[in-house]
Amino acid sequence: MRIAAILTGGKSRRMGEDKALLDLGGERLVDRVIARLAPQVDRVCLVGPIDYGTGLATVADDPNFQGPLAGIFGMLAWMQEHHAEADAFLTAPVDTPHCPNDLYEKLTEMPGSAMAADAKRIHPTFAHWHVSELVKAREGVDASGSLHSLAEAVGAWPVAWPSGAPFLNLNTPEEAQSFLASEEAAG
Repeated sequence: MRIAAILTGGKSRRMGEDKALLDLGGERLVDRVIARLAPQVDRVCLVGPIDYGTGLATVADDPNFQGPLAGIFGMLAWMQEHHAEADAFLTAPVDTPHCPNDLYEKLTEMPGSAMAADAKRIHPTFAHWHVSELVKAREGVDASGSLHSLAEAVGAWPVAWPSGAPFLNLNTPEEAQSFLASEEAAG
């Protein structure tokens, strides 16, 4: 079973409101990311405290970790309890309006965990995590560490995308306004 998890548990401090509810021309950001991921997988769930009225399963953060690691390890526990037959899951952040339509396909081309990258940087929230690798790495990962350190611990390999819009994330009201203006200009 192909499962995707949208990471929604961030604090949205710079945005000043819950990013998942951000209105992008009549469509909430969470709905936009769901629409991009749903055709790629068999099941989408939300890693965070609420379902935003989507009816999707919600997955609690692992209280033993901080930041995105809490979401990844919360998802690991949920997978082990609800989908023990599945050997991996995909993650994407809720604040990325151009989540790639080929994310699952590209991140699963090779065996093992993988994460998206472009010419500028690695994007570890866009990743395909193997359950067995996460189980092995869990005890050795710093609870307040980064996704980069987790990716290194599981041996995740970077998958190249062309630079640009797929990984643009919206963190501030100004970035959201700029994004909407560029969407309108593009028609």
